Amino acid sequence: MRKQTTPKVLDSCNLKHLEVLCLRHLSCPTTFGREMADNRIKFFELNTGAKIPSVGLGTYGAKHGVLQNTVITAIKVGYRHIDCASMYNNEKEIGYALKKVFGEGMVRRQDVWVTSKLWCTDHLPEDVPKALNKTL
Repeated sequence: MRKQTTPKVLDSCNLKHLEVLCLRHLSCPTTFGREMADNRIKFFELNTGAKIPSVGLGTYGAKHGVLQNTVITAIKVGYRHIDCASMYNNEKEIGYALKKVFGEGMVRRQDVWVTSKLWCTDHLPEDVPKALNKTL
């Protein structure tokens, strides 16, 4: 039986921690930060042929007020996968950050994966469209 692998996710507890962590990773060629900077990061290929980065910025538990700058910093250092959920109550702040990086041309929208979750309270067929529209 083939072992299933899951993406590595870095939680963005605060901007200062992320900046220090990113600088540390970028200075070491054996870490995923250097791989991201050199475009050598690994991907998971989906059944459509699309490739999603195996490393994503986790936003669960991130402090409000610093998350926008955290996401911007993450994009600057090479992250191309941002993981969200409506239950984290931070999607609006993440949206503002993404609007800024796309608007300033730091990265193209088609080069960034934004993942979210359909929470277990929204699994009824009539709840799914409302939950998805809220996230989008």
